[in-house]
Amino acid sequence: MEDPLSASVCPEGMLLAEGTTCAETHRRCTKRHPGDDEACDAYEPAQCRRGLELRFCVDRYEYPNREGMLPATVVTFEQARSACAEEGKRLCTELEWTFACEGPRGLAFSYGDEADPDACNVGRPAPRLAHDAMWEARDVARAVEQHDGRVAAGERKGCVGPFGARDLIGNVDEWVKSDVPGFEHALHGGRYEGAPTCQTVRQIKQPGFRQLQTGFRCCRDPLRSPREALR
Repeated sequence: MEDPLSASVCPEGMLLAEGTTCAETHRRCTKRHPGDDEACDAYEPAQCRRGLELRFCVDRYEYPNREGMLPATVVTFEQARSACAEEGKRLCTELEWTFACEGPRGLAFSYGDEADPDACNVGRPAPRLAHDAMWEARDVARAVEQHDGRVAAGERKGCVGPFGARDLIGNVDEWVKSDVPGFEHALHGGRYEGAPTCQTVRQIKQPGFRQLQTGFRCCRDPLRSPREALR
């Protein structure tokens, strides 16, 4: 069911993310991921101080934003930005994407502060591909067929964020506009491998970078009037 507030200010298929970001002052890991000292499975609740006020619309699902469809992948940053623009949208900023995932409470995972291995599409083995495995279109198709670990949008019912956006954790990496000086592109949310969190990010400099797991979702500013939703 669509949220009435989102439906009044966001185009169909988008959700309103509104509130104050968590400017985190402290976060302590209380449970390490087995076999990986760098990953954490549970955190103490974030100690938030007042951050920035945000109000924007975000796609409910990864592009093409259709429940039951596999998310687009092997996508470059420019391809993602162009696809959003064609729909009158834009790529999310890092701050927006993170807020959609962690909400005002600064959650570690979109659904809480303790990892649930069954909530999102994570924990799959990483595909082993040669550096030139996706140079040609036929190679891409073969690689996807052999190594694809995606699940359909909305399949993991527990993988939902504070504002209702789904599959923010895992499944595919999502392109965003980087907030880090010297970078333009970043990938947020991790992919179907490992144990990603709302803070999982890779800053990317190569403009043509793409992998089996690179996808995206779109954001935009709220509608100015109900009439705009009908266009």
